[in-house]
Formats: sequence, structure tokens, C-alpha cells
Amino acid sequence: MKSFCPSNKIDPVNFCHDLSLFNRRLRLGEYFKEDQPDSSHTGFQPPKTKGKQWTPPSGRNVYIDQFVKAARAHLDAFLVDTSEATSTSNLSREEQRSIKQLTGNKDLIIKKADKGGAVTVTDTDAYITEAENQLSNREFYQPLDSDPIKDYRHQLLEVADQLETDNVTYTVSTLIPEKPRAALFYTVPKLHKLPKLVKEKLASSSNEPVTEVNLDLDPEKVSKLAKSFKITPPGRPIISGIGTLTEPLSGYVDSVLNPLLPNISSYVKDTTHFLNIIGNLPPIEPDCLLVTMDVCALYSNIPHIDGIKACESFLEQHGKPGSFVNDISSLALFILTHNNFTFNGKHYLQIKGTAMETKMAPAYACIFMSELERIIIETAELKPMHFFRYINDIFFIWPHGETALVEFIGHCNGIHESISFTWESSKTKIAFLDVNVRFDGQNLTTSLHMKPTDNNKYLNFNSNHPLRLKRSIVYSQALRVRRICSDKNDCEEHLGMLAQRFLESGYPLSLISLEFKKASKCSRAGLLIDREKETGRCQLCKIIDTRSEFTPPGSSVLLNPPSLTCNSPNVIYLLYCSKCDNGNYIGETGPAFRLRLNNHRRSIRELQEDPSKMSTSVAEHFSFPGHTVEHLRCVLLATGFLERSHNPDQSVELMTGGHAEGYWYESLPADLSSA
Repeated sequence: MKSFCPSNKIDPVNFCHDLSLFNRRLRLGEYFKEDQPDSSHTGFQPPKTKGKQWTPPSGRNVYIDQFVKAARAHLDAFLVDTSEATSTSNLSREEQRSIKQLTGNKDLIIKKADKGGAVTVTDTDAYITEAENQLSNREFYQPLDSDPIKDYRHQLLEVADQLETDNVTYTVSTLIPEKPRAALFYTVPKLHKLPKLVKEKLASSSNEPVTEVNLDLDPEKVSKLAKSFKITPPGRPIISGIGTLTEPLSGYVDSVLNPLLPNISSYVKDTTHFLNIIGNLPPIEPDCLLVTMDVCALYSNIPHIDGIKACESFLEQHGKPGSFVNDISSLALFILTHNNFTFNGKHYLQIKGTAMETKMAPAYACIFMSELERIIIETAELKPMHFFRYINDIFFIWPHGETALVEFIGHCNGIHESISFTWESSKTKIAFLDVNVRFDGQNLTTSLHMKPTDNNKYLNFNSNHPLRLKRSIVYSQALRVRRICSDKNDCEEHLGMLAQRFLESGYPLSLISLEFKKASKCSRAGLLIDREKETGRCQLCKIIDTRSEFTPPGSSVLLNPPSLTCNSPNVIYLLYCSKCDNGNYIGETGPAFRLRLNNHRRSIRELQEDPSKMSTSVAEHFSFPGHTVEHLRCVLLATGFLERSHNPDQSVELMTGGHAEGYWYESLPADLSSA
């Protein structure tokens, strides 16, 4: 949202050329797709062409033809609009020179801060020293002599061979990349830690009391003091797993664990969920304390054995079969123990905890914490009231006094040798997530919380972004203030500060006023409604059968489908009819499944409107008497098939053979052509 985009001169020739190349790739992908009847013959030869300029003709695929036509029309309109607009740069010459100099300066590392949206500039040597100091900790990281990725891939293939559940076995086999790479290690500065570090330095170097309020509210003062004391904020370790061996596997494990998290009694989904929780609490006794706790470096400190045991117990509690639990446990353990990465030309292996950037990390950490908090509360002599947690951030109300609270915190810190908590308490106000919770002696109210290191900057209005995006930023931020602030006067005060920050970012007052007025029409009660609960699942997700165990019509095979949604990409799916339970259709698609599902629904409706149109077997079945598109149901069988195929969007009926036939044709009948 804050990334400034410089304007560039539009080259219409390059635009048209790029679109032509993209359209050609689409048509070639469709022409040479693996379910092409002739392509299965050993004598198949592509057409002889001069060089590499041949493009399959139009008329083969109606969806590609429609897309190409629409894309060209949009490009023509865009070029007309941009030709009429001025092409002056939104950066001054001095700014352009500065960007070039900074880009080429190898002595500086420029990164966004861990929190608050600020940009930090660090000396390269200091950055490398901080990272290598962290990597020298042999409790968490082990240096390697070389890249182990080939050996690790072979080990993963062995793990896949030993899995017990057929559906998991097939899914995992599709998720093993052919040419994975090592992950990349980097750090982002914890700028929000500076006020605390400066206070500690001031306290140790002076007998005078530290004015906490001034430090908290004056980021510029904090920054100057940090420079004078040569205090460098610590770096948060990040391991980027894009393109790695375990990246797709981690996504699959997350798809199993994440949908079960709302069943945890302390679970907080997001700020809106927390606001609803606070709003529904009964009156609080006047002498209660508001308390927050934070787990220190949770991701890095979860022992593999304890985290895996917590996940196994969690899955068993939710009725998952033993073989399925064992398979997910094996996959999670492999992900945790094979997190290799590089930094500054050296290879390392993380030996404790989980990487922050791996997809399963939040769900894995949340499940571990749910087991730990169960033990904490069950064994505590005095227990907290209204205990809630967002991953590693905890909020609760304490009715037993300050002395007992200190004892309870000590009890929490003594439960697990690797896990320690920091905490804060107050009788009047405390921050949790981006919310200030206030206590007036009986009721709780909420207000917007901003960290002292937040730069409170928004996308500059001169950035080369669409105007509608800039409008939506103002509108969404106004809605955020109205959602969080429960007091009307407090809300108006924060809206005034928000308007001032947008003015400082170059936004016209008229635009700000218009979007604020639009936001004012939304009631706070309406903003707090969980839209997913209010409307149920989306209209497409309602079609998806989400049973944990499923036997397709006409089959005796018991499946355990993964937890996927209509937004899931790269899936193999099964369509069936809820009216007659007769026959199945199996297909696969690379883009988000909703796109393919909408195509099926559209073809059904078009055939019902015009029976003379060319159609698919799916459309024919749901056009039989007594059938409608409302009888269409589907199951998402697996994900990840594109690791084995470069075809971006393929759908096959297994009666005639296709990409998935090696597994699903042997397992399931596929004939959705007769009612």
C-alpha cells in the first residue's frame, strides 16, 4: 500500500508485442496440451513452421478467443487514454538520480522495518554482522559444507513411498518439485524495539528517571538517541522458501491444519474477531487487571518433538484417522528438519523451531500454543478470566490482584524450558494487536492503537497507481477507524488525525472528504459483522463438498479430500450430480478453481438456453429433464499437479485418458454423460 510507483513513458509497440506473445503462449498451451488425442501417439509431430513464429489459429477454444478479444479491446482503450494524458515523471531529476545512486550502492542495505511501515537504511557490514551473529547460534542453526538439496529430495521421495493414505500419497507425489533451490535467509530490523533499548541505555548511563511518555510519542527523539548511543535494532530472521523443496508440501500441511484452528477455545482470527469478543463480554469487576502476554521468538523456539506431538493430538481430537494423522505428522517433521538455506554464500540448516515464512508455520505454532496454554491453565492455582490468543499474542483479564498475577506469570514461564513470556498489565488501558482496550471500572471500550515507531505514511498521491486504488485506501482506512473505535468522539478524533496524514501524503481534501463521507454511511455494528458467518460460504464454495471422508457415486473408494476452497489453484477435481448420483467427471486446472467451476456453470446455462450449441458432457448431463445447474456438486481431490505438467489449464475425462489417469482412472469411475 505504501510502495511508491514511478511513472514511465508508455511504449504502445512494446505493449502490443507483449500481448501478442502472451496470447500466442495461451494458444500453444491449448494446442499441445496432453489430452490432445493425437499427442498420445508416438508418431505425433508438431506442425512444420518457419522458425518459432507459428501460432495456432483461432476457433479452437472459445474461452481463449473471448479472452484475446477482450484483452485487445482493453489495451486499445488504455493506449487511447494514456496518449491523451501527460507523460511527465512524478519524480524530480534529483530524486531520479538519488534512486540510481542508492540502487547501485553496495555499502547500504535498504529494507522495510519489521512493523510500522518505516524504511530502514543499514550499513551492509553491520547488516551482515547481525545476521551472522544469529546464524552462529548452534542451538538453532547448523553450518553445512555444501548444498544438500539433491539428497533431501531423494529423502522426500522415500518419505512419500512410506505414507499410508492413498490420497495423501498421491497429493505429495505431485508436490515434489523437479528442480528445487535452497531457501534464502535475511533479516528485517525490529524498529519497534528501539524505544525499549533506548530506555534501557538511558537508565544504565544516567541516574535521572526516563520519561517513558515522551519516548513513546516521539519517534524522532528515539531515532536520534539510538544513533548517539550507536544502538542497532535487532533483526527478525526470515527464511524465504519460494521455489524450495518443502514450499508446496508446507502449503498442503497448512491446508489440513488451518481450517481446524477456529475450534480452539482461545482462538482469535483477526482484529474484527477480537473486537466482537470484547463487545460480547459481560461486565467486569472494578478491581480486575487487563493483561497481555507475548511469547519470545515463538517460531524459533518450538522443539520439533513437542510441536509434532501437539499436531498429532490436535488432529486426533478432530476425528482424523490414525493413518492420516501419521502421514501429516511425517510430512510436518520432514518440513521442519529439512529447512536448508543460504546466506552470504554459505549453506545452513535450521535445527530448532520453524521458519517464519513457511506456509504451515502460523497454524503449527497456534496448535503448539493451544496445548501449552491448556497445561498452563489446568495447572495454575488461580486462573485468568476471558483468555484469548492470536498466535503468540495473549490477552486476558485477571481478577486476583497484582501479586497473584506476578506468580501466575512465573508459573507460565516455568512450564516449558524453551518458551518464555513477556507481559504488561494495567487497570485502565492496554494494547492488543492494533487495538487499545480501555477499562472504565466496569465496561471495556476500544480505540485505535499505533506503535510509537509507526511512520503513519500512506501511498503518496503522486504515485503512478490507479485513482480508484488511492480512493480505496482512504475509504478502507476510514472504515478501519470506525470499526475499531467504539466511542464516537474518539472515532472523530482519530479520523481527524487520519485526514491530516492523507493531506501530508498529497491527497486532495475533496477526495478525502468524499471517501470519509461514504465510510460514515456504514454503521459500526455492520462493520463488525463476520461476512463469512453472515452469508455462509460463498456461492461457489457451497458447491464444494467439504466432508473429511467422501465416497464418489458409483465407487467404493473412501477419499480424504484436502481442505481447499474455490480460490485454491492447481487442483484436480471431481464433479458429480446431487440429484441422481450417477457418474463423475474428473478434471484439473491450474488457475484458481473458481474460474474453471464458473466455466462449467456457464456452459450448462448456455446449453439450456440454446440446445443447438456445442457442449461438454457436464453441460449435457445437467440439461437433462429435471436437472439444473443447482444440482452440480464437486470435490477437490488433490493439488499440485502442475509440478509434473507445464500445461496451465487442462481438463480431462478419464474415460478417454488424460493427465491424471495413472492414479484416478484406476480408482474412480468417470462418466457423467447419461442420466
